Amino acid sequence: MSNHKGNHKHLTLSQRIEIEKGLLAGNSFATIAKMTRKDSSTISKEVRKHSKVSERKNMEFAPIPCAKRRECVLM
Repeated sequence: MSNHKGNHKHLTLSQRIEIEKGLLAGNSFATIAKMTRKDSSTISKEVRKHSKVSERKNMEFAPIPCAKRRECVLM
């Protein structure tokens, strides 16, 4: 057995809190990665994995823009 403690694949709670703070501050994944000493792809994966998307009713979606939008009249 080796004496090192793994390959540091997992994020700690404090790193997850730093990610949340960074996202709330509007920081990029690269900036958050530097703060947490992780790769930006790790941050991206963590955010995608734990993101929650709220569902909306169909009526709340914006209408699909017309290809000829200057001539189009929405009804």
